[in-house]
Amino acid sequence: MVKHAPWTPADLEILKALAKVGASPLRIAAKLKRTVSFIRNIARQHGIKIKTTKEARRSYGLGPQWTSNRNF
Repeated sequence: MVKHAPWTPADLEILKALAKVGASPLRIAAKLKRTVSFIRNIARQHGIKIKTTKEARRSYGLGPQWTSNRNF
């Protein structure tokens, strides 16, 4: 398990602001120096809507050719 630095009210405000302008989860994670999964968990806990991976790809103009071709 990865140990994260404590989550501050300032971090939460940055998360809210970036989510509001439609930043991708990857960009939010980079800005806050956290993992994408951690960002998603915190956003979910606080009721903050962030983009899904599919929505982020679409917003950058990336089509279906950028999806994984791995079969699970």
